[in-house]
Amino acid sequence: MRGRIRMVRKMVFLALAMFSLGTDLFVIGGVLPKLAQGLSVSAAAAGQLVTVFAVTYAVTAPFLSAMAGKYPRKPVMIGAITGFALANLGSAFAVNFAMLLGMRVLAALCAATFSPSLPATAAQLAPAERRGAALAIVNGGLPAALVAGAPLGTWIGQVFGWRWSFLLVFALTITAAVSLWLTLPQLPRAETALVRRKLSFAVTPAYRGGWAVSLGWIIATYELQTYLPQILSSLLKMDAERTSLVLLMNGIASVVGIVLGGLFADRWKPVSTIRYALLLMAASFLIMPFAVHSAIGFTAVVLLWGIGHWGFYPSQQHQLVSPRPTEAGTILAFNSSVVYFGQAIGAGLGGLVYASGGSGIEIAWISAGAALLALAATKTKLYITKNGGMKHDDSIAA
Repeated sequence: MRGRIRMVRKMVFLALAMFSLGTDLFVIGGVLPKLAQGLSVSAAAAGQLVTVFAVTYAVTAPFLSAMAGKYPRKPVMIGAITGFALANLGSAFAVNFAMLLGMRVLAALCAATFSPSLPATAAQLAPAERRGAALAIVNGGLPAALVAGAPLGTWIGQVFGWRWSFLLVFALTITAAVSLWLTLPQLPRAETALVRRKLSFAVTPAYRGGWAVSLGWIIATYELQTYLPQILSSLLKMDAERTSLVLLMNGIASVVGIVLGGLFADRWKPVSTIRYALLLMAASFLIMPFAVHSAIGFTAVVLLWGIGHWGFYPSQQHQLVSPRPTEAGTILAFNSSVVYFGQAIGAGLGGLVYASGGSGIEIAWISAGAALLALAATKTKLYITKNGGMKHDDSIAA
């Protein structure tokens, strides 16, 4: 019993590190108006903080992972978590926008170093019969950040100023770093050569289609997610409290979406869940411009979008991994890089709407188009078999 308690405690501290990362990622959009005003930049320029972080992470993650594999995992991981905390501390005290951009680059470099190690460490420490539960606890830090971290950070930023949102992330992250240093055992170095050899699957036609689906899905959401608080404030005239409440409800919808997505992926074929989720997202985006005059109606559409977005996620992971289950870690790591590229593109497209003089709601039309393109990409080989589901196929896996 004591051994199980110690194991759960380690998983919780790993999840806290993931929660800190998620809060950092999601809170930027919540304090965007205050941040832009405080640093005397436009909302479009401030939104590029998301783009810079995402591009830096996506480009450097494979190389940093390979370099980190040469050294013992525990000090590298905890050092990177500490660096991430200090980058957020530096962000809180940034004297101008250029300094804040630099801190976001540093935060992305640290995140690209430690975030892949969190689930890998959980899988290594947990016994085989409890590995799934351990991974669920650690990965649950991200949706938990949507439910609790981002709304809390947004509320703090709206009431006390955007700098306090970064201080919150600093406090969470440094707590995770100290806790992991005190509780984790020494961990062996990761194998990197094998990972490099396995990356050849990523350029096969089947997986190019899979990456296209992930890319369209994340672009559809992130260009709107980044500027949602701005839309709520400028078009629906919501104050800080109501904006935080909508973000909290969106976070709860995301948890509902993950649960439903997992259940339906097991009960139905994963590709069916993927397509229904993308259809729900596209429908939500198409309705959104017509609901902008009603706070209740707009909030309801935002909740449907959240359910569709996160309902997609577990099914897409299942679909990508099924042809090559022994290489799940490599596949999902590559998919994460695609997702971060998509976040950068989405935030950039949203910024272009504002830079061109749009009101912001035009972003919904672009999001609908991206979701429909992702839906069309599910017609590729990775998603089509004789029975419409997934099976191992050497022509896909090759």
